[in-house]
Amino acid sequence: MEGLITTLLSSRVESSELRERFIFKIIPMVNPDGVVIGNYRTNLSGNDVNRKWDFPTQTIHPEVFHIKRKLVEDKKEVRFFLDLHAHSRK
Repeated sequence: MEGLITTLLSSRVESSELRERFIFKIIPMVNPDGVVIGNYRTNLSGNDVNRKWDFPTQTIHPEVFHIKRKLVEDKKEVRFFLDLHAHSRK
């Protein structure tokens, strides 16, 4: 994610052209409540947010529910959706 953001904000010709042509909406972390307690994929309710995109509920999967709602609202303008995953080790 950091590399993507750095590249998009760089002074490179390609980066500048991308910024001119597209609007980027970046959500850096979908499940911060789960990560803070040591989970990579699950939220506080113990649900794997990466597996709930088909039928998310507002109460159990609010992260996915609201992101998906926004994507559906903006569907005529959405040209590309990228879901990045990373795991770090200290």
